[in-house]
Amino acid sequence: MPWFPELFSASVLDRMRREAADTRAAEPVPYFAGLRSGETEALVGSSDAEAAVATFEPDAYVREPSGSAYVHRGQDELRALYERFFSNGGGIELEHCSVTDDGRACALEYNVVRWGRTELSRLETGLAVYVRGGTGKLASARMYDDADPPVPLEG
Repeated sequence: MPWFPELFSASVLDRMRREAADTRAAEPVPYFAGLRSGETEALVGSSDAEAAVATFEPDAYVREPSGSAYVHRGQDELRALYERFFSNGGGIELEHCSVTDDGRACALEYNVVRWGRTELSRLETGLAVYVRGGTGKLASARMYDDADPPVPLEG
């Protein structure tokens, strides 16, 4: 049976936005609250590795698309990963396509538009699965995409 997530994700995202309508705008937007409220620009990040690491539980992990050899666990490894991700002069700009959220985990389909100072010349698509921990911060993030970091630009 074919799977057409785009047929269902719009209505789910709309319901999530309505449920989060009374979220206070003056507070920082946690990842899942940002998805629910539609404030996805708050999720892009300003290339601040410390802020990125602060969204994770202390023993959380991130799995890169290249497989289990590229699992980064704990605050120190996550900090090093995000410093590398942001080393091209900025954050990673994503175009959010669809989201599925069951209250414990969230799957986000996206296109990578820009990596730091580099606008990508071709569409780079991906899917990320985020699992919440006991405190509401991220316990894990698993990325599945074909995006390669650009060669760092010279000064």
